[in-house]
Amino acid sequence: MLSQSTVALAAFGYLLFLFALAFYGDRRRSQGRSLIANPYIYTLSLAVYCTSWTFYGSVGKAATQGMVFLSTYLGPTLGAFAWWFVARKILRVCKENNLTTLSDFLALRFGKSSFLGGLATVGVLLAIIPYIGLQLKSVSDTFTILVHRNVAVLGRANIFQDTAFYVALILVIFGILFGARHLDPTERHEGMVAAVAFESLVKLLAFLSIGVLVSWVLFSGWGDLFGRISRHQDFSRLPYLNTNPLNTFMLFLVESLLAMGAIILLPRQFHMTVVENTEERHLLTAMWLLPLYFFLINLFVAPIAFGGLLLGLPQMQADTFVLRLPLEHGYPFLALLAFLGGLSASTAMVAVASITVSTMLLNTLIMPLALRLRLADHLSPHLLLIKRLGILIVILLGYASYRLIGVSMMLVDMGHIAFCGVVQLAPAVLGALYWREANKNGALAGISIGFALWAYTLVLPPMVESGWLPTSILTSGPWGFPWLKPTSLFGLIGLDNLSHAFFWSMTGNILVFVCVSLLTRPDSEEEEQSGRFVDIFIGEAGRRREKRFTYLPSLDQLTQFMAKFINPQKAAEARQQFLDENKNREEEWGDQEKMQLAEFVERTIAGSIGPAAARIIMDGYLSSVGSRMEEVFDLFGRVTSSLEESQEQLKRRVAELSVLYEAARKLTSSLYMPELMEGVLDLLVNRLGVERCAVRLLDGDGFLRIKSSRNLSPMAMEISIKPDMRPLLGQCLLTPQVISVADSSIVWDRLQGLYEEEPMASFVMAPIATETVSLGVLTAASNQKGFFAKEHVEFFQSLAGQLGLAVRSAQMVAHHIRNPLVAIGGFAHRLAKKLPPGSITQKYAEIIIKEAERLEKMVGDIVETTVVAIPREEESDINQVVRGALGIMKEAFEKKQIKLRVNLADGLSPLTMDVGNLKRALLQLIANALEALPSGGSLEVVTAQSPDGYVQIQIIDNGKGIPAAILPHIFDAFFSTKPAGPGLGLPIVHKIILQHGGQVSIASEENVGTTATVKLPIAKYA
Repeated sequence: MLSQSTVALAAFGYLLFLFALAFYGDRRRSQGRSLIANPYIYTLSLAVYCTSWTFYGSVGKAATQGMVFLSTYLGPTLGAFAWWFVARKILRVCKENNLTTLSDFLALRFGKSSFLGGLATVGVLLAIIPYIGLQLKSVSDTFTILVHRNVAVLGRANIFQDTAFYVALILVIFGILFGARHLDPTERHEGMVAAVAFESLVKLLAFLSIGVLVSWVLFSGWGDLFGRISRHQDFSRLPYLNTNPLNTFMLFLVESLLAMGAIILLPRQFHMTVVENTEERHLLTAMWLLPLYFFLINLFVAPIAFGGLLLGLPQMQADTFVLRLPLEHGYPFLALLAFLGGLSASTAMVAVASITVSTMLLNTLIMPLALRLRLADHLSPHLLLIKRLGILIVILLGYASYRLIGVSMMLVDMGHIAFCGVVQLAPAVLGALYWREANKNGALAGISIGFALWAYTLVLPPMVESGWLPTSILTSGPWGFPWLKPTSLFGLIGLDNLSHAFFWSMTGNILVFVCVSLLTRPDSEEEEQSGRFVDIFIGEAGRRREKRFTYLPSLDQLTQFMAKFINPQKAAEARQQFLDENKNREEEWGDQEKMQLAEFVERTIAGSIGPAAARIIMDGYLSSVGSRMEEVFDLFGRVTSSLEESQEQLKRRVAELSVLYEAARKLTSSLYMPELMEGVLDLLVNRLGVERCAVRLLDGDGFLRIKSSRNLSPMAMEISIKPDMRPLLGQCLLTPQVISVADSSIVWDRLQGLYEEEPMASFVMAPIATETVSLGVLTAASNQKGFFAKEHVEFFQSLAGQLGLAVRSAQMVAHHIRNPLVAIGGFAHRLAKKLPPGSITQKYAEIIIKEAERLEKMVGDIVETTVVAIPREEESDINQVVRGALGIMKEAFEKKQIKLRVNLADGLSPLTMDVGNLKRALLQLIANALEALPSGGSLEVVTAQSPDGYVQIQIIDNGKGIPAAILPHIFDAFFSTKPAGPGLGLPIVHKIILQHGGQVSIASEENVGTTATVKLPIAKYA
């Protein structure tokens, strides 16, 4: 007997070695030198199929039911001949679409249905949880046998004294470290694969060692073993099939079919076969090497089982023969090797299954539910944490199932429940690959019926036997109806429980799947996907309906979008991968490249959140930025059917051109801003049929406000918004790009700043801007969904551009009339006071004063449109901003030989600021100082933190200074002492600093110099 410390130390040391091996595998991948990119390691990783069921349960089954245990391995061996046609097809589909789970595969094929994916996930979860419990049960039992030579009574064991509990926690850590260390859109975990492949070697070596011990040490070879067992009164029929109800030909056939499906459909097998595959041709090696592995690991199953029976070990504890035989015959360290082999079999399954099932939960349950509850934006930063919690929950649920129901069942029974559960997905998977008419409704109905009958006929009976439910359900049927008995449903008798459950669940599943698919029609999305799946090898996947995007965000924007769901490094790698595949520069991309980019981004994020959630999120994102997909007009293929449509498009285009011409005429015929805006809006309503429209311009405080509108309530004029990138108004202004939304309901959560009734069914936003300055936003809405087509987008871009030039021109003209106007008004007032009261000359002076006031009001309307961009707040160091501004002016300083002194204080509090706007303000102040300095003058820039809660920047020069009479007017808009120039420099500086909640002041003395001081508050912005 081995001591508890020896066994625990060996197990811990072995698991620690697996951690090191997995870490080494991940490190090799990061260095670009894959450890697993060869067919032999790939095949060994597929041997994760051989769990503790193989290591212990097969011996138990051979000792109780005979040679029927071979069905679990004969099925995959026969099925391996078809892998090049079935598994390779699944592999190709998954690689091209970046699918990482079986539920994602089904969801994508059947119209990107999140409900179908969720249903598959729930069914697999219910099937796999007891299977995980099976593995933990084997670890706990074998540890106890190795130390105490008996199995502890589960109900009396304390959790904290239960080996399985600590193994479960270690596996949680392993799963998180090597399966959820970071978000990977490919979901490939090379370190874990390396560890699983090594475990496959260990369990094979251990099992072969025990087999050799039993066959040639404890007995005199196979002839001795099989001869004695055939002469034994109680066990003579074990080497044969169909000798009792537990080893019938029917059961052998059913178990073979279950295993044939399970080798692909079990979550861990799908992951290893598909996701972790690096080259398709590795399947060719696996097709012969994996059956060879199965042959070797089963070579000594019957000898070990028969040897244990012949040596007097209890038949009902045959699951433990692999450990008891070496332990009770003086080979404890060989028993320890067997324990490590069983530990390998169990831990490999639990680690891979928990990682895969947690991915299924995230992709097809959590993310779709978050989207439905509008919580996706809140969850996306926490996807990695959610996945890690998923691994923890899956393993702990497995442990709970082991504690609750595992005591009443042998290993093989629990394995068959899992096999029969996951095989309910087989009809839908095969239909997805080979039957075009298979559709979402059929798949949903078939899988639902299959899982329901599986649970009723195979899961319910063990629960009754465990005492959870009344025994009358099995003896007389629910509510006394014997034809509803779970073990003889509808009077079907003469079959074992597994064959009975398999018959009803698969029959119901297939019949419903086929019938519903034939009676219903797939939607357009399903039809497109069916071609991609069914004809994946013959090129139809590449032939799709020609489509294009009216507008697609840039590659940089889409990279930032991907980074929300995968880490920024992976997003950058994905970006580079796309650029490597598409050699053209981004500015040269056409419709085809943009379609490929959109599909690539969707596939990339689908690897982390599933295809159903990826489609919803991608569609929502593209709609929010005004992008929509439309079919390309095929001039040669659709001439006749589209003639009327072409005529309508031509009429609309002529109307738009006439509107643009009329708008240009109006915008150049007046400088009065209200008149300009109203003229443009009248054209939109009267000539284009737009129901509602408005012009919003930026006020001096940085808020967007309606200046003119049509068919909007007066209350809309009171709504204002300080734009940022979240609301569509802010995005339109700040990008600046036209945003067209075909269905307003899609972006209901991004309409801040719009009046409640303004968006209607569809709308368009266009930035009113010049090349350098954003001034406002032009909006138009229609009660028809999809009213604004691509041509409309171009039209509104042109119209808003004209309006922006008109606004800017009006500002410049206003500057040129401002100074003379002030002088005229002032002299007129002085003249009126000196003229005789009531005289005709005084009346003329009063007319001059009134006209001057009218002109001043017009100029005031023009000045309302600010030229300062909206602040984009971010935390930054003010010293870095100062250094950046000085760096820009470096050549100017050198040219004028300025003596520059820079004194920047250390440890300044970081400020929340618009770096671009603040740098613009500092550049203006430095440029003014430079202009006032003679050659060889001196300029000093100082930063400090004042005790009154401000960070202070001072720009000090020894130039000519500013006259005292002029100093009070320097921040007035359009005021200038220069012969040319708009006089907007210091007013813009003043607006920028005010927008930051700060203060700016100028102190100057003629022929001495000037000090400009900027103060920014710490309390509000730090």
